[in-house]
Amino acid sequence: MKIDLVYLWVDGSDKKWLAKKNVSLAAGGRPLANNATRDSRWDDNDELKYSLRSAEKFAPWINHIYIITDDQRPSWFKSSNRITVIDHRDIIPKEYLPTFNSSMIEMFLHNIPGLSEHFLFANDDFFFGASVGSEFFFDADGNPIVIAASRRWSLSRRENDQSRHRLFFRTIRNSARLVYSVFGLGYNLTMKHAIEPMRKSYLADNINQFRENFLSTTVTPFRENINIQRIVFPMLDNAKGRNTIVFNWRDGQKRIAYDVRRDSFFYRLRLRLRWLAATVSGRIKYDQFDKNFCLLGHLKKYRPKEFCINNIPEKKLAIVTGFLKEMFPEKSEFEK
Repeated sequence: MKIDLVYLWVDGSDKKWLAKKNVSLAAGGRPLANNATRDSRWDDNDELKYSLRSAEKFAPWINHIYIITDDQRPSWFKSSNRITVIDHRDIIPKEYLPTFNSSMIEMFLHNIPGLSEHFLFANDDFFFGASVGSEFFFDADGNPIVIAASRRWSLSRRENDQSRHRLFFRTIRNSARLVYSVFGLGYNLTMKHAIEPMRKSYLADNINQFRENFLSTTVTPFRENINIQRIVFPMLDNAKGRNTIVFNWRDGQKRIAYDVRRDSFFYRLRLRLRWLAATVSGRIKYDQFDKNFCLLGHLKKYRPKEFCINNIPEKKLAIVTGFLKEMFPEKSEFEK
């Protein structure tokens, strides 16, 4: 089967883009969470360049690559018949533009012209860390195998819609609540910053089923606490029996699948103890790694199939860039 790769990318230092963003911020009319508008959310440190190098090195079977941008192109970019730059206006209705909210953009991925049924979705700071085959992302039936992490949600907890704290976790809880309201299944999961396998028809089906809900909550210029996070799609697909959710770690050859119907306090406790035992004994293996604590050391130690490096502090930028240059020294065909 053909498998495409889709990136979101932005250059937050571009003056034209900055002017557009500032106009939208001034027109918003209500306060937003600090981490919804902080400059680091749109920083560009050439992560996309190294991510493309990682894809070319470790996943050469990828069919076609799409880069979704807001009328921008990287300065180092070279055109290729294997890559297509997609502008927001090519997939998002003009009445919803401009937008600076990745959660919103993700609601329109299925509109990419020519996108294959099976595709991988990535931010520009996601990387392939070792040779990997398509079976890592899709099972024998062509259904996605999605990496997540366990986290307990209180789905009955009352929310203060004016609160701007814990934006990321609030939007994930919104997603879990939506799925629970329809299927009665409580998904105690949170996102890993992982390359996500998706099916275009499944995405379109979920969007169409909950279109009004998504439009009223998530089609906002900037991230807000009423948004629904992308994790809603693997939750919905799992509830419909058309994907597998796995954890980013394992203690043997077999990946550990999440079973929502067995989920309980003791189920999560056993998983936690199993992870702790594997860590202490040195049997722990990671398929994906995205924690910033000792990140580079852990990447060298575990060599996961994929990893994420985001929110890089200025004082560590040179170290991180040096690591990426060392790991991916050869230019890709997409560079000048």
